[in-house]
Parts: sequence; C-alpha cells; structure tokens
Amino acid sequence: MKRTIRSGAKGCRQTYTNKVKYDPNKYKLEKEKIPEGILVSMTKLCCRRCCEIIQWKADYGKYRPLERARKCNICGKKSVVLAFHRICQECSCSQILCAKCQKNPQDTGVYQGGNNSEESEFSLPQELSPEDDSKYAFLKESEFEELKYLKGLDVRLLEQDIIRRGHNQKADEVKKLKDCKRTVPRNVSCCKIDEESEYDSSKDEYL
Repeated sequence: MKRTIRSGAKGCRQTYTNKVKYDPNKYKLEKEKIPEGILVSMTKLCCRRCCEIIQWKADYGKYRPLERARKCNICGKKSVVLAFHRICQECSCSQILCAKCQKNPQDTGVYQGGNNSEESEFSLPQELSPEDDSKYAFLKESEFEELKYLKGLDVRLLEQDIIRRGHNQKADEVKKLKDCKRTVPRNVSCCKIDEESEYDSSKDEYL
C-alpha cells in the first residue's frame, strides 16, 4: 500500500514487507494469551474507527486489559472496566456516545477525527473496501427495536443479552407448562368422574 505524504502526492512503496502477518501469541503461553471473550467485549459500544484502533492494538500485541476500574469522564463513577474506554456503558447508552472517543457516530464520519490540522487537510479520503463493510456489518442498524437508536456502535454483546433473556423466558414458560400439565390432568379427571357419577344418579332417578 502506497503511503501518503503531506502534499497529497503518493510516495514510494515500503522497502521491506512481511510475507506473514505478525502473531503476538506466537511465543506466549496459553495462560498469557488474551481470552476470546475479552477480544469480543473490548469494542463494546465503540464506533467503527475506535473498533479498528482497538482491534489493531490486539492484533499487534499492544492491548493491555485494565488492572482496576477507572473513573468515567461523564458520571465520575469508577465503572469503566474495559481498556481504552473513557466512559462507562450506561453513559454510552444513555447519551449515544462512543465509549472510547466520546463522539456520536451518527454525527461524525467514519474517519473524521475532529482535528483541523494540516495533515487532515492534505490527507486523501480513505475509501472503504467491501471486505471492511462486511467485517464491520454489525455497526449498522440493529434488528432489535430497542437497540436501533445505537446505530453506529458495537452492540453485539447487547444483542446476545437480549437473545439470552428471550431463551430464558421461553425456558421458564416451558417449565410452567410442564408444571401445569402435571397438576391439571388430575383435577380434570376428578371433575370428569364427578360429572359421570352425577349423570348416572340423575339417570337412575329418571328411570
């Protein structure tokens, strides 16, 4: 990939390039590797640009989990438990802000950093490839009605929580139905026996 210099002209290609992508876990023990659950949750409620930044840090061994919770920049509570995040999840949901850059993804562009420096003026606009669009398709509008207002943020874990709650609710309903089936037939059979006995007695009286 050609580099872009300040004047906007394309420079020469990189002299040396790696044939194989760098693997940060190549010489690490199993306990030293970052769990997959953290890799999924590290971009929770982040915009696309911040997702790319955090993912790059994880791919090249720059990601370090937080050792202790830090203070949220909005509410002031020590409720930020994810690395590189600046606000907590509650403030991010309530104010529709990225948990890292604290910007609304619906107001700012994908690659707009908000800096009016000379580099941003002369830099060429970066085009998004179809692979990137498919990779970050989860940042589009969510299928769940209650999460549509968070368009542009990573809501994968929130969707998983909704699906999990739905499964638990269905499991509870099935359990209640099973409990009803255990008790209802006995009562129904008793009622049927009583009705049959009443019918027989009335029939005898009529005869």
